[in-house]
Amino acid sequence: MTGSGQSHNFLDDKTNTGKGIVIMDRNTTKYKVKQYIMFAGISTVLFAAVVIIPFIYGLYLTFTSWDGISKDKQFVGFANYIATFKDTGRHLEEQLYILLFPLFW
Repeated sequence: MTGSGQSHNFLDDKTNTGKGIVIMDRNTTKYKVKQYIMFAGISTVLFAAVVIIPFIYGLYLTFTSWDGISKDKQFVGFANYIATFKDTGRHLEEQLYILLFPLFW
C-alpha cells in the first residue's frame, strides 16, 4: 500500500523508469529457450547421454561383425539380419518366443 491508499504493483511498471522490475516478454523465442534450458536442459542432456547415444551405438554395432573384444569392427551391413531370418532351425522359434513372451506375461 502506498500513502494514498492505493496498492502499487512494481511488476506492472512497464515504463522501465527504474522504479520497478521489468519483465521479459514471455512470447519471445529467446525467453522460451532460456526457460527450457533452465528447467529441462540438464535432464535432456542426461537422457541423451544415458539412453539415446547408447541406443544409436548399439544399432550401429548390429551392422558390424564385432565380437565384443577386438578393436576391429568390420562393417557387414544387413548380413546379420539376413542370417538371423534365414535360419530355419530352433533359433527362429526362440526369437518368436522372445517377441511374444512380454505380451502374455
